[in-house]
Amino acid sequence: MKATSCVVIDKYISMDVAALLGCAIPTGYGAAVHAGKVQPGDHVIVVGMGGVGTNAVQGAKVVGASTVVAVDLSPQ
Repeated sequence: MKATSCVVIDKYISMDVAALLGCAIPTGYGAAVHAGKVQPGDHVIVVGMGGVGTNAVQGAKVVGASTVVAVDLSPQ
């Protein structure tokens, strides 16, 4: 890993928030937009509504999916 890929995180930012911003958001958005290649008007289903799944839903809506179905089997 190159040093340019690293950033300093302020002490007041908790690790769960840092992980969400540094990993879940770009991974979920990228899963819909880049890997899934969601197009305007597409119908999309996202399984799992953790940090990654929630952001996959957002990515699908940003590019114009007409229907997004979110599925999560966890009771929480």
